[in-house]
Amino acid sequence: GTQTGANPQESKMHGRVKVKTSEEQEAARAKERAKRAQKYVAVRNAIVSKRAAGGVDADVIKMTTGLLSTLPDFATMWNWRREGLITSWAALDDEAKQKECVAELAFLNGCLKENPKSYSVWYQRRWVVQQSPTAPWKDELDNCNHFLKLDQRNFHCWDYRRYIVQHSTHPSAEAEAEFAYTLAKISENFSNYSAWHYRTTLLPKVRPAVGEDAGVNAVAHDTLVEEFETVASAFYIDPCDQSAWIYHRWLLGREETAPTLCAVHSAEANAAITLVFSHPVLFDPAAAAVCSSDGDAVEVAWTAENGTAHGNDGSSVPSVVWAARPLTPGGIVGRPSIKLADGAARSASKIVATPVEMTAPSSGKGVYCVEGGPLLHRLAKYRLPAVELLQEQLEMCMDLMTELDEGVEKKWALLASVYILYGLDPMAHHDQIVAAIGELATIDSNRRGYYDDVKSKYEWEWAVCGSTEAGPPSGALDMSGKSLTSTHHLGHFFQLETLNLSSNSLRRLDGLEYLRSLVCLVLDDNQLPGFYDGKLRALPNLTVLSAKNNLIQSVRGLEGLRDLKGLKELRLGGNPVCDTAEYAEFAKALPYVVV
Repeated sequence: GTQTGANPQESKMHGRVKVKTSEEQEAARAKERAKRAQKYVAVRNAIVSKRAAGGVDADVIKMTTGLLSTLPDFATMWNWRREGLITSWAALDDEAKQKECVAELAFLNGCLKENPKSYSVWYQRRWVVQQSPTAPWKDELDNCNHFLKLDQRNFHCWDYRRYIVQHSTHPSAEAEAEFAYTLAKISENFSNYSAWHYRTTLLPKVRPAVGEDAGVNAVAHDTLVEEFETVASAFYIDPCDQSAWIYHRWLLGREETAPTLCAVHSAEANAAITLVFSHPVLFDPAAAAVCSSDGDAVEVAWTAENGTAHGNDGSSVPSVVWAARPLTPGGIVGRPSIKLADGAARSASKIVATPVEMTAPSSGKGVYCVEGGPLLHRLAKYRLPAVELLQEQLEMCMDLMTELDEGVEKKWALLASVYILYGLDPMAHHDQIVAAIGELATIDSNRRGYYDDVKSKYEWEWAVCGSTEAGPPSGALDMSGKSLTSTHHLGHFFQLETLNLSSNSLRRLDGLEYLRSLVCLVLDDNQLPGFYDGKLRALPNLTVLSAKNNLIQSVRGLEGLRDLKGLKELRLGGNPVCDTAEYAEFAKALPYVVV
């Protein structure tokens, strides 16, 4: 037989064949589009005239029916149709209205045949079901089955399907059936992001963890093992398909971790007690008690140490650092003790910190790290699976990479190995993790920015923990030349006096407001466009600021520096703004500027 090559008129997008059109075909389509547009304008003008005259009736429904059956993507036309249906159905009893709703759903079936991925049609379908006196949940689920047979990756239909199941008569029973349905669809085609995503919403409901492992999005261990096996099958069939890898990433970290108290500082100079949490928390002063060494209660004012004034109502924005300062002239006698009741601190998702009772350290620089596992793991946003599962997944990724060609084909397995290595022991695997991220940035250069952000986050977490898990430094920190693109966890460095961030790729400075003890800040050779957000005003002790060789173009980018009353030395040389006349005027008002 004769073997033919690929059709030059065909190309692939998202795994689907896309046929290129000839000039003749394109001309015919343009003519058809013009004809449809003319029809649309005529119907639109007629309906606008009716609405202007104050009449929306059955004629509007009739006019939109003819148009939307062939042009279902005009959202405004659907809005007008709903106006007509509401008016038409207002006087009907439930039985008659039910028949009209069924008829409208049948009409929508025809519209979906014209365009099965029309946002407007699927929205209209949901609206009709909501208007139905007796919602046809089973019929609608069967209808979803039909459309997903035609296109199993139709995410509009998947979204509508989830809505139907959530509002059905027996949603819990349906969830079990849906769990099996997603696996059937995945078995037909592993490259089905919608099915994998739906599985993430079902798994914690139908296979929840119990006992000590229970929690939000926690999944039973045996089920996790099965899911990892299922998703591994997809990797070996198509290691470059991202849908299965994204699901794998979700399996590695599903349950949001609760904020924990990482450290307690006692500063003798101002008799303040400072609490540092793993994540930003809202704090309830009523659930916290401070006592002197002789057991007497001490009246204190709690404030969030993120540059914003806060009272004792705890209604402020979340903060990583909270401080208690005595209100009485005598301050706190001896080593104070602190007790946090359950609910004293909570994250935005209502996760409550573990109750704590302890005596604060005696040294002004002392840190008391609370029980709760390695500090790096407590900084993580999501809880990881058991170590043995992580080890198995690491072996699978390494195995897979040995079978793949060098280059972009191995990127997903390599990225997964980075997450797993960091979850197992981020300090021990430091060099391997950095090397893997560097390789990812090379073989997948289009996403270099993402890999740089991942590395930046890890660099800050390594800095928080130090080389011995003893906690962050309190005097000076040098983070220069690390290719940082972002800042993280700065609340843990609230005692820093000198911070060197030079020779990086920073465009913004998140969390800078926590560094209220900072005296010297070096930002040379970055990509900062200016100081617009006013965060520097939260640094009352800042006396030296160096931001040479950045991308500050105009004086407007320097306005945030005017309020730094304690600043004694400012270095801005090498910024484009320094060559402008307006900068010379600006510098006159700031005699401490050093160019």
